[in-house]
Amino acid sequence: MKKLPYDRQVAMEALFTGHGPTTFRGKEHNLSRAYLAGLALENAEMPGVILDRSNLYKAWLAGCNLHSARLVSADLQEANLRQADLRNCRLNNANLNKARLEGADLRGADMTDATLQGAFLDGAKVDGPRQFESVASLYGVSGLAPDILAELTSKRAGLFSEPANFQGDPYYYLPHRPTP
Repeated sequence: MKKLPYDRQVAMEALFTGHGPTTFRGKEHNLSRAYLAGLALENAEMPGVILDRSNLYKAWLAGCNLHSARLVSADLQEANLRQADLRNCRLNNANLNKARLEGADLRGADMTDATLQGAFLDGAKVDGPRQFESVASLYGVSGLAPDILAELTSKRAGLFSEPANFQGDPYYYLPHRPTP
């Protein structure tokens, strides 16, 4: 597997030079630790892309096919992932705080220790409450189905508690971001 340097220019070249958004297959490249904050790749085809520990803060990934992608410890804070295909993604320890996940397909996604504080999940396709039992926080999340919300609240009410470093606004909480 070809390991790419961590900078945005090289990552963008890998995505657009011969591996454009309509043909890119992530298993050919490892974009771990890439600095891609603010990246706009709406409707890109990137199944299996490896973006572990990458900075995708405020990235525009609406409608992207990220099926089976690896986004372990990635910063997806405030990212737009509306209608994205995130089936079978590895989102372990990912920062999805205030992410737009409306209509996203999260079935089979592993979100162990991920934070979803203030995330928008209206219309998202999920496996059910068990999928959220191992996340780190759901404080301020919106759009969870009432039955899922009720079951999670009864089993793990702590998921909805204020974070330890809360400063009055659920969107202020900014956990450590991966560095480029």
